[in-house]
Amino acid sequence: MTVKQLYNRFREKNSAYRRENLPIHCAAQIVVGLMLVHLRIQNGSLPEPIFLIGMLLFSILFWRLPTGDFWRNQLHLAAQSLIACLALAQDFLFIYLFLLLVGQAVLLFKIGPALIWIGAFVAIAAWGIYYHANAPLQPALRTVIVAVGFIFSGILSNRIAYERRAKKEIQQLLTEISDAHSRLRVYVEQNRFLNVVKEHNRLARELHRSLGHRLTVAIVQVEGANRLMESDPSQAGTMLNTVYTQLTTGLNELRDTLKTLSTPEINAHNLTPTLQKRINEFSRETGIVLHAQLTDMPDSLPETYCLTVYRAMQEGFANMKTHSQPTNIWVTLGAADDMLTLTMRHDGQEFDPAIGYGYGLPGMQERAFQLGGDLRVTKAAQNSVLMTFSLPIGETAR
Repeated sequence: MTVKQLYNRFREKNSAYRRENLPIHCAAQIVVGLMLVHLRIQNGSLPEPIFLIGMLLFSILFWRLPTGDFWRNQLHLAAQSLIACLALAQDFLFIYLFLLLVGQAVLLFKIGPALIWIGAFVAIAAWGIYYHANAPLQPALRTVIVAVGFIFSGILSNRIAYERRAKKEIQQLLTEISDAHSRLRVYVEQNRFLNVVKEHNRLARELHRSLGHRLTVAIVQVEGANRLMESDPSQAGTMLNTVYTQLTTGLNELRDTLKTLSTPEINAHNLTPTLQKRINEFSRETGIVLHAQLTDMPDSLPETYCLTVYRAMQEGFANMKTHSQPTNIWVTLGAADDMLTLTMRHDGQEFDPAIGYGYGLPGMQERAFQLGGDLRVTKAAQNSVLMTFSLPIGETAR
């Protein structure tokens, strides 16, 4: 940090301190001024120059910016106390300087050191009360007045100190919250990026497994047909038909993949209609009979949850179509007991749930786990497989 930066920080700190303490300093100067005016009226003349110099020095010290150094603040208050003691030895009126010092002690120190200083001020005030026996009012009455003044000054200063500590703690909490929010935003962006990378990797594996295999088969068939074109045209034609079938199927799979990549805008209000629309499209495209029972979702359901449910159903359809060739699929979506549940059951070919369907469902299981939910694939009955996707909502949601 450069000298200029240190100077700017000091100026900002000094300016903030003076703005914060301006009312207290002004009140202290008014008290000092009133005491001097009272002495002028009482004695008929201004105090001796030494008193004026002492009050000026006391005021300068009161306006001085305290540091965080404990011992320097002790010396600061000791110098003020010495000036007040010398003034009190000359006139009882200067006892009111100790009311200011009580507040100064409370604002500068913690409770322990502040009480020690206040005890010293009380002892000095008691001495001053009985030292100036000819002062106005009786000693007992003066004692009561001074005691009330000390108590009022201590309580008021303690309240000010409490408000400052509370303000400082709030500012610190706001800073921590701001830092935590910044870190959370970075984490969300990183998590979003990782999810995109995972999805891209999954699609790459799927394309390699499906489209890549079909293209490889097509290339082999084309090479074979090219060699047999003259010697065995019939066999070459069969091979070309196989190439046509493989390319057509691969094109359809590519279209399905591109449809998967397209993300509709989904929220709690349009989730059910969007799912119903996808169900109708899937049934029309595949000829599979869909039996859907969907209920509306709570308005507070986050968009992340809505998109995850949509993806889960989309992934279930893709796997059931590819691996089980069902005739019927039953879809149920509901929300009860702070839990959203999507179930999908089909009457297609059996499979071993321990083996799974490939890369899609494990990816959805991981996504469900991130949101505190679960995805399970089980055998529901003979020739029937059940997929259950659940997410916590309401107070139990993450």
